[in-house]
Amino acid sequence: MSYFLTSDQVKINYQISGDYAGQPLVFSTGFGANQANWQLQVDYFTAAGYRVITYDHRNQGLSQVALQNLTIKRQGQDLKELIDHCHLIKPVLIGHSLGASTIWSYLSQFGQENLTAVVTEDLPPKCLRSSDWPIGLFGANQGDLTAAIEKLRHQSLTYRPLPHDLQVFLAQKARPFNWGANVPLLMDSLPQDWRPVAQQEELPHLVITGQYSPLWPADQGQLTLALLAKGELAVISETGHVPHLENPVDFNTSLVNFLQKYL
Repeated sequence: MSYFLTSDQVKINYQISGDYAGQPLVFSTGFGANQANWQLQVDYFTAAGYRVITYDHRNQGLSQVALQNLTIKRQGQDLKELIDHCHLIKPVLIGHSLGASTIWSYLSQFGQENLTAVVTEDLPPKCLRSSDWPIGLFGANQGDLTAAIEKLRHQSLTYRPLPHDLQVFLAQKARPFNWGANVPLLMDSLPQDWRPVAQQEELPHLVITGQYSPLWPADQGQLTLALLAKGELAVISETGHVPHLENPVDFNTSLVNFLQKYL
């Protein structure tokens, strides 16, 4: 178990696994999750020879409870400081949900020069509907934001129950999470429009979606793909919002095929 201290004095927990000389993969979690959610990917990709880095966002998991700077801009800065602290050269960034927003934030602030590729899982670059963007979280626009966040709080995210042994493992690794205290992060993150960032991106970018995501319409992946210069789409069958847990075999296969193509 390791920690580093951010520039605004918050302790962030992280873990490095696998071959030190392997291609670094940085996995960024969704809202309220902790890095144990990536364990099926840690096991698979370390066995395949990669160097795997997972971490907990501030105020989540084993990282410090810190109610200051709960913004997506700060999340992107935390990711940059993790990369710098671990001296990572050309990592691949992989983010689920809020972790995908964290990657968009990183790209908007620090660019793509020190990256090899990007993977975003079940989150489009714009999360609210508008006159020039046809989809939103539960179909929400800016005026519906508060109601959409409340609905999200009670929404089941998976298409079907996870296997019992996986549920037990995740329950054992769960850490307290204060939903209400973290709502400011959602209020800041969800209205962001990362489409200009996506359009400027020149990196290989794998867009992963769940076939039956409860948050977004089925065409969200195609809409994202249309913005990217080097985009690829993987729709993971029989999954909801968390494909990497619901169908890890297909998720890992899609990801490793993408990596082998571009590394």
